[in-house]
Amino acid sequence: MSPEISKLLNDIFKSICVIEDHLQNISTLNAYSNDIKTVDAVERRLAIIGEALWKADRMDASLIVSDKKKISR
Repeated sequence: MSPEISKLLNDIFKSICVIEDHLQNISTLNAYSNDIKTVDAVERRLAIIGEALWKADRMDASLIVSDKKKISR
């Protein structure tokens, strides 16, 4: 695996960890929806995940990620 793809996959992993941290004290969808800072932060991290996956896929289309087309849209 190229260093560039490895970095992108690491960015995805970090974003997942940050999302989990943001959601740690939120127990309901309503609580999440009413916390605009958390919604913005999570949406930003999801965008980072999608962009990183899109770039990695362009570099190596054989990269195996389930539903990568749905994620990177």
